[in-house]
Amino acid sequence: MFGNKRFLVAAQIMVCVTGKKMYLNGEPINSDYMAYSVNTNPVVIRRIIRELKDAGLIEAKTGPNGGAFLTRDASEITLADVYRALKDDGDLFNMDSYDSNHKCVIGRGIKPALHEMVTKAEHAMLDVLAQKSLKEFAEETIGNSLRAEYEDYESSIQDLVMRCATDEASTFEHLDDI
Repeated sequence: MFGNKRFLVAAQIMVCVTGKKMYLNGEPINSDYMAYSVNTNPVVIRRIIRELKDAGLIEAKTGPNGGAFLTRDASEITLADVYRALKDDGDLFNMDSYDSNHKCVIGRGIKPALHEMVTKAEHAMLDVLAQKSLKEFAEETIGNSLRAEYEDYESSIQDLVMRCATDEASTFEHLDDI
């Protein structure tokens, strides 16, 4: 959906920081952990953290006990705020950087023809993002993960029960080995 992954990475960074505050001891979370969560290099995380910091969404401390933390309550920050923090590189569809052939009749007319629709689409997306607080998004994200983990666990239990039901004798013979 997005031309690049920067918003997705920024949203995940913000959930990492929020989750640490909500569910753990609230200490700052370091870029190494966030890089592990996002599956990227810590340098990528630090660049985006810098933009989130410039937008006033997080603070960051350097050093061995350093890390990122929210500047205000997660219920006061929306996903639209996170998106706008990264808004320095053009619009949603990167139309500013799109350079079609102006010698072609279609190439000359494509940007003006798309401009109004793209602007409306971006406003609609921002309206949706503005309705979701970071707190709600973190709870939803962590909840999804826990549900998936529970479903995996439940599926394993069901498999074991099915094996017991279909091969009762051999299954129970091996219980002494456990």
